[in-house]
Amino acid sequence: MTKFMLFVALAFGLGSRGVAVRADEPRSEEIVEKALRAHGGEEKLTGLTAFTSKERTVYPDAMTWDVETVVQLPGRYRSERKMSSGGKSTTSLLLLDGDQGWMKMNDHTTPYPKTFIASFWKNTLPYEGPRSILRLRARQKNPACQFATAGEATVEGRPAVGLRMKLEGGPEEIWYFDRETGLLLKEEERTKRFEGEDEVSVILYEDYQTCDGFPLARKVARRSDGKLAFTRELIDFKVATPSEGAFARP
Repeated sequence: MTKFMLFVALAFGLGSRGVAVRADEPRSEEIVEKALRAHGGEEKLTGLTAFTSKERTVYPDAMTWDVETVVQLPGRYRSERKMSSGGKSTTSLLLLDGDQGWMKMNDHTTPYPKTFIASFWKNTLPYEGPRSILRLRARQKNPACQFATAGEATVEGRPAVGLRMKLEGGPEEIWYFDRETGLLLKEEERTKRFEGEDEVSVILYEDYQTCDGFPLARKVARRSDGKLAFTRELIDFKVATPSEGAFARP
């Protein structure tokens, strides 16, 4: 066999094996579509415009936050937070109604800056609660965001597939989804540092349960450079239209 024929045979053999591996690995578009279906379906998620939730966040050796949130899209939001530590507690309230907003700390109320309100409506509120997974679709529509598969992994004992998202000139994230169910199991973000190794932040999603028709992670944990930053427990979630009194000026 000539060297040329040997090269062709090797290239064809290696190429065939490579194609077989790639054919078994889902494309980034397929991962996104499966994830959206797993979390309730895009139509159902975009139709979710009013809900309430209760969560408890625990910071190691620091505060515990008990948060009650009321959401009514497109422009109403209420978040009441009780912060406890060492037997003492303080309360805060953020209330936004259209282009108006107020922040109340204990008994002191101040207007919320309008520039912050505009940013909140655009970048935060559309992705509250179960709607958080819709960030995938928003990123797909962003021409500066590049998608690629990130191979297979095991997350807390579950086989998972990775989806890499990189913003041109910006951060990079890898989201891992349960290979069988499509549910989000892990987010990993790397941030470049001028000195030393990259900063790595990881969020783990566990104990999924269906609440009012939406699969939600009851337990969430965030780690930064391997150290536990906080744990969060979902206590309650309801699809419900809030009363007018929920958005009364404090």
